[in-house]
Amino acid sequence: MSTTDTQPVYCVAFNIAKPGCEDKLRDALLELVPQVHQEEGFVRYDLHQDLDDPRRFVITEQWRDRATFDAHTCAPLVKVFEAKAGAWIESGFYHPLARIS
Repeated sequence: MSTTDTQPVYCVAFNIAKPGCEDKLRDALLELVPQVHQEEGFVRYDLHQDLDDPRRFVITEQWRDRATFDAHTCAPLVKVFEAKAGAWIESGFYHPLARIS
């Protein structure tokens, strides 16, 4: 196991709502937050909405290590969210990050 495997993982995730679906996507994301807070390895998971583009939602995350982050990305609650909210999302992506300073 490399040292990067045991270091905290940070992530920035973006979801852009389809026009007119902002409220539905926001509600689904808000429903997801307390569930994520119960996951193994959770440190921080905060939902934000862009001030200039209300269709854009940003999640900032911190996980104990890469294994717990990877487990989160394929957790059943994430799959349920994707099935429920997928029709309201125009695009989405995430970037896992390692802190270097």
